Amino acid sequence: SEMVHFDGKSSLLYTFNHKSINPIKEVISLKFKTRENNGILLHREGPNDKHITLELVKGKLILSLNSGQASSPSPDALMLGSLLDDEHWHSVLIELLSTDVNFTVDTHTHHFQAKGDSNYVDLDYKISFGGIPGHGKSVAFPHKNFHGCFENLYYNGVDIIDLSKKHKPQVLIM
Repeated sequence: SEMVHFDGKSSLLYTFNHKSINPIKEVISLKFKTRENNGILLHREGPNDKHITLELVKGKLILSLNSGQASSPSPDALMLGSLLDDEHWHSVLIELLSTDVNFTVDTHTHHFQAKGDSNYVDLDYKISFGGIPGHGKSVAFPHKNFHGCFENLYYNGVDIIDLSKKHKPQVLIM
């Protein structure tokens, strides 16, 4: 399988063709291992502070969803796993279907209905892995980038690591 290492300063920025996205459902899957107990695994944002962020916090994964609506200003936060900084491989699957969210870490799945009537498929056509690149308009997160390894990183069936190793223009290595 394909593997990529993040040093706590690096990230991958994947820009996808909006015509290739399924407007109904998004699926993100990856495996990771790390010794660090904090770090951002992925981040995607849109208008009005709308974003999806997957972050390791004190050895637990937190999936943060902010709908960008004034009616629900605080993000939804799903927490799964513990002691995930054990240098073993852990699998993650995120499925977004309108406001329905399935969040799976290893063998544990959390089914969730996001706040508001907004879905998350109208976000920017960019998703960053391993951290948040400093591209100017990003939500200010005081959190650090991921330090560890990813393997089998897929966004809607696209092998992101393979694209980065082939230096395809859709993936910016930072």
